Amino acid sequence: MKYVNVGVIFVTSMLLMFSVIVEAKDENLFPGRSYLINESNYCADVYRKDKKAFSDNRMVIHIKDDSGDFIPANHPIYLNVDFYKPDNRDSRDATVPCHGKLYKKRSKHLKIDAPLAAIGTDDVR
Repeated sequence: MKYVNVGVIFVTSMLLMFSVIVEAKDENLFPGRSYLINESNYCADVYRKDKKAFSDNRMVIHIKDDSGDFIPANHPIYLNVDFYKPDNRDSRDATVPCHGKLYKKRSKHLKIDAPLAAIGTDDVR
């Protein structure tokens, strides 16, 4: 019985340690703000893959085609992007959602690890 208790404690501690390691890998943050330009021909919704708010309390940053906005400091390097068909009601104000129909959810995460980044037509594919 003594060995069973030691084994259970060992296995539990190993599981906790590995779960912390996996979580730590997801915490790659860019320390400064990044200006993201959208040249994809679509309206883009940019959001964290962990579904948490950015440091300015916004959940999603909406970027109309041919415009841009700042992604706040301490944002994850890898972000999710959804593309929407352009609509006349789309706004350059990043708090106003894209109005067009969903065109595509990007299958790969968008890497933003510099003060200036862009979404191009290749990112939609």
